Amino acid sequence: MAGIVFLFHRETAIYGYGASVNDRDVWRLGANQLAMWSAIGGAYTKGCRRVEFGTSSLTNPDLKNYKEAWGAVSRELQYSFGITGAKDPSLRLDDPKVRLVSAVLRRVPRPVFDRLSQILVRIAA
Repeated sequence: MAGIVFLFHRETAIYGYGASVNDRDVWRLGANQLAMWSAIGGAYTKGCRRVEFGTSSLTNPDLKNYKEAWGAVSRELQYSFGITGAKDPSLRLDDPKVRLVSAVLRRVPRPVFDRLSQILVRIAA
């Protein structure tokens, strides 16, 4: 009915993936909550003292809300590419320039991607 995958690193359990049947009546029974509670309990038994809920897509507010209901705290992520000469090497995913570059990079053949990606990322930054 529902399942959770945690990845482990030292004393931290990292929420990797969760899934359940696509049925509102089943959701109302709490299968997702039971799976998460069991996964957190299992992580604690293994010696974990911290659970990280990872990232959530901006296009999936329900997942963000689900994680926050378990005590997760949302914060904006900054991505840094270490681009030489860039004024600010961190990029926001909702920046229109980043969206444009992402759309271009998804559509070009691999050899073109390999040659142009560094240039396009530098322009976006």
